[in-house]
Amino acid sequence: MPNAAAPSGLSNQEQLADRFDGRAQRLRRQAHAFLWIIILVLIAGAIGFVFANRIATLDLKRHSAADQYAAALAAQKQINDQIEATQKRIGEIVNTAPIAKPFNDDLNSIKDEIVALEDKEVGSCRSITQTTKRSDINSAYNPSVRPTPERLGEYGISLPTRELYFSDQDAASDCSSKINARVQEFRTFFRRTQDIQRERDKKVSEFGESKQK
Repeated sequence: MPNAAAPSGLSNQEQLADRFDGRAQRLRRQAHAFLWIIILVLIAGAIGFVFANRIATLDLKRHSAADQYAAALAAQKQINDQIEATQKRIGEIVNTAPIAKPFNDDLNSIKDEIVALEDKEVGSCRSITQTTKRSDINSAYNPSVRPTPERLGEYGISLPTRELYFSDQDAASDCSSKINARVQEFRTFFRRTQDIQRERDKKVSEFGESKQK
């Protein structure tokens, strides 16, 4: 029964994703805090604008209801314009999708290649009872045969994008050997993925910093 060690791969994948998510969350919190500060300042300014003349002259009766209403409308329009401009600014800060998209497209293309390589070997494996696919790539996969408590009496092996379950231990071992023979090819895919993720995160970080200046 093969007992291959888990190939090295994207050791920093989860950390990079966490850093990226954390940066986006911080930018959103800062942007929304900035918006509320502006709103409060503008409201205070509008109140001062409406009542400035009356405060200066201490003559509250000189201003008609129409004058007050017109002044309030003007102040409200100014507030709305500022809120709209601030919301647009927030959208520019947090919307990193256009920057990340070409890199994510490349990552999806690599994942398709990994899936195709797995399909090529899994197609000749015997006694498979269950296939559970992943949405992400498990670079720390272990193709060694293991008992499966989640499926009693069966055996499982891990692949980069799926888990396989077998009714026969020998069949699981044969399939594990096929996957192990492709270790170097999988590692090449993982290194390419690492390079693309690093470059993507760098560009997104630079974009976020430029919007904060």
